[in-house]
Amino acid sequence: MDVGDLDGDGDPDIVLNGYWLETPASPRTGTYAQRTTSTAGGSPTSRRAGRPAVARWWWPDIDGNGKLDV
Repeated sequence: MDVGDLDGDGDPDIVLNGYWLETPASPRTGTYAQRTTSTAGGSPTSRRAGRPAVARWWWPDIDGNGKLDV
């Protein structure tokens, strides 16, 4: 599991193997929408894959689309 702002809205989203959870406007009471990792601009990840990680300063924007990569 990792955390990063995948949709660029300023709040942290939760990344798991094969999908991520979009943080709602009200994180404590709202519903977290489940999205596939390909929605974030990356490749779909197998649920049997290793630990997902969100791109950081040491791991640049791999595909050059200006979004964090998983």
